Amino acid sequence: MIFPEALPLLASFLRKNYRTLKLASINSLLSIYKNYGDYITIEQLKSIVIVELPSLLSENDLHISYVALRLATLICKTHGPNLVATAILSPTLTLVQSPLLQGLALESLIEFLITIVNHKQPGLEYKDLVLMLTKPIREQQIAN
Repeated sequence: MIFPEALPLLASFLRKNYRTLKLASINSLLSIYKNYGDYITIEQLKSIVIVELPSLLSENDLHISYVALRLATLICKTHGPNLVATAILSPTLTLVQSPLLQGLALESLIEFLITIVNHKQPGLEYKDLVLMLTKPIREQQIAN
């Protein structure tokens, strides 16, 4: 099986500053997970999700954010939100505040949040996510 060697290598490419390499790597990871997700262990996923995906979620490159959120959504659908949400939720909530968020990145972010809510995990239910999403607005109102 080639996955034990390929996944860490692809994940390391996500740290590079070369956009084309990042995009090709995240697309490769997405394709591998779609087709061979059953052969990937939780530990291998953790090394990608917890370490690499959060840094890809930013308004600087919404296309990379879109693909990263698609991967996070697929992992969440398969393994539940506990594996993904702890690492991805904070940068996702920051991305929501961006005035540049639109198109496919926005759609993938909404799909990610819907997937989290559908699993009905304690602390990640609808009301919890609404509170997380509205927290910056409430804090601003209190400050004023």
